[in-house]
Amino acid sequence: MHIQYARIARRLEMPRRSTSVSACAGSAVDDAARARRARHSVAAQPRPVDYRAVDRTLVFAFTIGFSGACAAPTVDRTIDAPPTAAATASRLPERLRESRAAIAEAFALVDTFGERMFPGWPDAPKDIMLIDEEVAWLFCAAAAPQGWVPVERDAITGCEVWRAPAPFPADSKKTLETFNNRPTVVIGTTEALGLSGGRFALALVRERLHQLQMSTPDFRSATLALGLHGGDETGKWMQGYDFPFNDRETRKQVAGRSIMLASAVQALSWPTRSFEDTTSTYLTVRQSTMDYLSAADARYMELCVWQEGVARYVEVAMAEKAIQRNTYNYAAIAKTMKAELVKELRWPSILSRGRAIFSAIGAGEALVLDRHRPKWRGGYLTERFTLSKWFSEQR
Repeated sequence: MHIQYARIARRLEMPRRSTSVSACAGSAVDDAARARRARHSVAAQPRPVDYRAVDRTLVFAFTIGFSGACAAPTVDRTIDAPPTAAATASRLPERLRESRAAIAEAFALVDTFGERMFPGWPDAPKDIMLIDEEVAWLFCAAAAPQGWVPVERDAITGCEVWRAPAPFPADSKKTLETFNNRPTVVIGTTEALGLSGGRFALALVRERLHQLQMSTPDFRSATLALGLHGGDETGKWMQGYDFPFNDRETRKQVAGRSIMLASAVQALSWPTRSFEDTTSTYLTVRQSTMDYLSAADARYMELCVWQEGVARYVEVAMAEKAIQRNTYNYAAIAKTMKAELVKELRWPSILSRGRAIFSAIGAGEALVLDRHRPKWRGGYLTERFTLSKWFSEQR
């Protein structure tokens, strides 16, 4: 153990190797993606907005965004901007075909595999707001929100569609609670995000798990009951929580956990005895981290690992399950995603990544639990805000 921590300490002092991994979903950004995103750089910038609310409904936004950080409930409003020519279109434009096909694929993946992964997942809300430059297209909402114009029933997704001026940037990727307090995915197009159809579908699957999380009873009040909000009931405390990343020993502890978890993830393909031995070592390091942190800091880390980490895990797990569909090259996607995850865990740049490391740790732990405690997903939504239970219990 002392050798392991000595290696960790040296690694913390070493310059970090540069990486092309996206912080939001752990995806590699190739040159083509960069070019596509450059074409949309203007549209992606925040625009001045008119704060005349469509229905004056407060939006409690559990934003996942591009940081990969712990979800953050914040207060926002649905914006009613002056209509443009595009915003008054009566049909879905052809340029959205790839994005619509990926939305349909995400629905199919959850409908096909979701129930066996997390009971009740296929029944979670399907509301998706697709941001297309200055226009937002709302798919599969339970009812027409006030101020949104009906367009058509989309033959690709099977959804009724409404449109309105876009209230969010074109590169959005988050889930928030909006119309009638239903969790809604807000996401840019495949082109704006620089994602292939398969990666886009899996990104939506990730957000759909957030829809399931947020649909559990009293989700928002239950997070407040963790006692971490410091009087801020708007929810901004989740991203503003003062986790002690500036403390060198804290960084060493979190880095040690991350690095040992990388070994456990790699050991998933090893014989049972070797895997269990590696996992046992990881559990020792994991407990050391939890013992070092204050009770509040430990609860905060557990919350982020449970919420954002497991959501990232479903991208990898769903890609592996979807290989049989042959819709996209899921075998290559799954291999790439897992390699990206191991790299992030092996080289945790905690000072620069901050809370984003919790996303990688949660994804890695969920993958390990699939072999170490295969029944964990059945209790995921009843034992909320922690994965520790599944590591401490016997088979």
